[in-house]
Amino acid sequence: MLWAAGWEHRRHDMDRLKGVKIFKVRNRSGYAAIYKNNLTEGRSPAQALARMLKAAKRKAK
Repeated sequence: MLWAAGWEHRRHDMDRLKGVKIFKVRNRSGYAAIYKNNLTEGRSPAQALARMLKAAKRKAK
């Protein structure tokens, strides 16, 4: 599923995020991903993970 979205060049990002927890949100129609101090949501598990990759790259304020 993830490989179809063009993730081949982001393999090093995937190795960095092995601790990501993805789960279905009960009272919403999507999925959420938690990693360190970040929470992201998406319509699919792949979208939630893609948003987490972007959030994890940001530096903490």
